[in-house]
Amino acid sequence: MRYFEISSGLRVPVDSEEQDLVDFIKNNKNKIYKSFLQERDQVICQKLISKGIVNINKDDKGIFYSLNSNIDLWRI
Repeated sequence: MRYFEISSGLRVPVDSEEQDLVDFIKNNKNKIYKSFLQERDQVICQKLISKGIVNINKDDKGIFYSLNSNIDLWRI
């Protein structure tokens, strides 16, 4: 299990599915629309929102997920 350190200094545990989704969002310019994700990925995004890693926002194109301002510090 890895830990994702957010800007407040809190280390949050992240499993491999969540890590893959965080990397996917990061590779898509820190913004991914909900309609683009499969249902399983949307559930994982909800878990990441509750952990404080991902934010959910809305613009004129629809609902999208973006990464919270965090520090890229990974621990194994």
